[in-house]
Amino acid sequence: LEAMVTMLEYADNVETKTKGAEKFSAYSLKTCEKNYRSEEVMVYGVQPDSNYIRLDLPEGTVAVSSSYAEKYKLQIGDRIALQEEYEDTIYEFTIGQIYPYPGSLLVLTNQKQVNELFNLGNDAFVGYFSDEEITDIEDNYISSVIDVNEMTKISRQLMKSMGSMMYMVDGFAIIIFIVLIYLLSKIIIERNSQSISMAKILGYTDQEINRLYTHTTTLVVIAGILLSLPVNYKLMEYLYRIVMASSMNGWISYQIPVRVYVEMIVIGIVTYAIVAVIEYRKVRNVPMDEALKHVE
Repeated sequence: LEAMVTMLEYADNVETKTKGAEKFSAYSLKTCEKNYRSEEVMVYGVQPDSNYIRLDLPEGTVAVSSSYAEKYKLQIGDRIALQEEYEDTIYEFTIGQIYPYPGSLLVLTNQKQVNELFNLGNDAFVGYFSDEEITDIEDNYISSVIDVNEMTKISRQLMKSMGSMMYMVDGFAIIIFIVLIYLLSKIIIERNSQSISMAKILGYTDQEINRLYTHTTTLVVIAGILLSLPVNYKLMEYLYRIVMASSMNGWISYQIPVRVYVEMIVIGIVTYAIVAVIEYRKVRNVPMDEALKHVE
C-alpha cells in the first residue's frame, strides 16, 4: 500500500502544465556489431504527432540518428541488432529513416511501440521535450536537463584543451615543409654549380639562370601540393574511422571545411616562395670561376 501511494504521488508530481511539453519514453540497449566496441544506444519513443521529432516511418521500421548511420555505415533498409546490457536478449530493427542528428547514437520510433516492446507500461515516460523551461516540477524529480549548453559542452572543452595545440602542429608542419623544400633546392643548385657558373660566363643573367633551375622544382612542388590533398583526405578518413570506431563511444563526423584546403595551398605556395628567394641568393652567389675549377 505504501509503495502504491508513493507511485501515485510520484506520477502526480512529474506531470507538467507547461505549454508544448511532450512526453517521451526511452530504453537503453547495447550494440553488438563485430569489429566495433560495444556501446550504449538509447531507443526513444516519441508521440506520433510530435512537434519536436518528425518521423516518417514505414510500418515495422525505426529511425536511426545520422551519427549512428555514419559510424556503422548503415542505409535505409538495413537491419540492426541491439541487446540488453546484462542479458542475452537481442532486438532486431529495420531502418526506415535516417534522422539528421549528429549528437549521439540513438534509435527513434513510436512511443507506444517502445512501451510495449520493453514492457514499460502504457503510460510510462522518462522525460519531456519542451521549448520552454519546465518550472512546475520539483528539482528532486528531475534527473537531468539537456539543452544547447549541455550539448555543446564537449566541443567547448575540445577547443580549450586542444584548439591552441593545433597552431603548434601547423607551425611544426610548415617548418618541416620549408626544410624539405630547402634541402631539395639546395641539392639541385649545388650539384649544378659548375653549369650555373658556365651560364654566367656565357652571359646569362641571374634571373634567367634562376628560372632555369627553379622552374622544375616549382612545378613539382605545386603539383605535389594539389595532388596530395585528395590522397591525404582519403588516408586520414580511413585512419580516422579505424581509430575512432575502436577507441571511443559515440561518433564525431570527419569533416574538413573547404577553407582548410585553400589555407593549405596558400601556405604551401607562400612557404615555397620564401625558399625560392633564399635559393635565388644562392644562385646569385655562385662565382664565375667555379666553372674553371673543374676544367681538365
